[in-house]
Amino acid sequence: VQTCALPICFPVTILLSDNSSNVFNVGGDEVVSVGELANIVKEALNSDVCVNVHQVANGTIDAYVPNLNRIKQVLNLTPKVNLCDAIRKTADWNLKYAKIK
Repeated sequence: VQTCALPICFPVTILLSDNSSNVFNVGGDEVVSVGELANIVKEALNSDVCVNVHQVANGTIDAYVPNLNRIKQVLNLTPKVNLCDAIRKTADWNLKYAKIK
């Protein structure tokens, strides 16, 4: 199974393949709650915003992990960059090139 070091690698591989009309989940296989994700982004942006996490109702899904089986099987791809690094790299790029403050 090939690894993908850059977030752009998955979409480019999909578009250049014979499977460009198929649907593929992209992302990682790390389980993180919405609150944890918000704090990871906050840290990556070195932000002082306040993240308020509220208790979720019973039966509510508070985390999401994409099923990567199809992209692994059909395109032979698997993520190489972990979630924190991917968010940090995305934040760094946006702070440098998109002038997001």
